[in-house]
Amino acid sequence: ELSAWYLSTFFMTKLVNTGHGYNYDNVRKWSKGRTRRNRHINLLDLTRMYIPINHNNLHWSLIVVDIGKNNIRYLDSLLPSNHGEEYCRRVLQYIKDDVADKQQIQLDIAQWTITIGTTQPQQENDVDCGMYVIMYADCLYHNFSLQLIEAEHISTLRKWVAISIYEDNVTSGESS
Repeated sequence: ELSAWYLSTFFMTKLVNTGHGYNYDNVRKWSKGRTRRNRHINLLDLTRMYIPINHNNLHWSLIVVDIGKNNIRYLDSLLPSNHGEEYCRRVLQYIKDDVADKQQIQLDIAQWTITIGTTQPQQENDVDCGMYVIMYADCLYHNFSLQLIEAEHISTLRKWVAISIYEDNVTSGESS
């Protein structure tokens, strides 16, 4: 059973539909047959959703949706962010719309909370935001404290991620 859903970096771009506001129709099919086994994704059966956000090809941040706790959390390694709460509200509207569309259930989104992270580790330069997004997601997936992420270890973590990607591609037959 699928417990976590890692969405593509294009999800938020499509959902927000730059310049035109929220657009559920752009992402309506994303929860329909998107897994490797081509199964439908029932959002209410998930534990978490991880949504990376690319900000104009300059910066990365992360939204983590904790379905069981009715919480949407925005994490940015360059605090503060003026857009975090708005992104979270769009994701919450997506969840409401998708559950209504696919399961005919009306969610009471007033029961949900939005948390803008303020205590997560922060990057010390202008280039490590992508690594912080990866490490935030990895730590949360494994229920580790985000405080394990330390700036002085980012270059080592970058190598670990590269090796993990390479080894996954080799074992799955995707490398050339």
